Amino acid sequence: MREENVFGKQLAHLCEKERTMVPTFVTKCISAIDKRGLQVDGIYRVSGNLSLIQKLRFQIDQEIPVDFDSSPYKEDIHVLTGALKLYFRELPEPVLTFGAYDPLIAAIRLPDNNVKLNIFKEVMRTLPRVNLESLKVLLEHLSRIVANSQHNRMTAQSVAIVFGPTLMWSQKESFNIAMNMVQQNQCIEFLLTEYKNIF
Repeated sequence: MREENVFGKQLAHLCEKERTMVPTFVTKCISAIDKRGLQVDGIYRVSGNLSLIQKLRFQIDQEIPVDFDSSPYKEDIHVLTGALKLYFRELPEPVLTFGAYDPLIAAIRLPDNNVKLNIFKEVMRTLPRVNLESLKVLLEHLSRIVANSQHNRMTAQSVAIVFGPTLMWSQKESFNIAMNMVQQNQCIEFLLTEYKNIF
């Protein structure tokens, strides 16, 4: 199966091709959302126009230059947030890799916060460099979203519900999808609330 140029391309391959540590699409998207979306009600929870998201995806994959400060992105920030979520969801392996999944899920169940913190730190050290850098850039951005929760109504928990299944999933089939999703969300919430202590 042919790899796409951006969406659905291995993170390491894309960053190698672009000579970056974080994909250009991700940094440009985040920059535009930081500029215009931090205080937008329900940012990331509200769905963007699907046909516009698919059109943007096509342009990015075809390497057609896109100005995120022009129409329709200027008027509808949800197209950019939708495309960014789609990008992470379509990675062949999640940004929190398959190898990180079981240790993080096991850690999130532990009652002792310090033990949990140490395991999360250890797991972050095992991530490939491009995964770690991309994750950090995204989490820093999401922290800015959470810092504006009095305007956008997106708490760490709300953001984690949106990004849990987007940033981590198991390679193995699961019989308890609901439980897995709860724990994935808790992992992302923990990464957000403990960001400064983990990285």
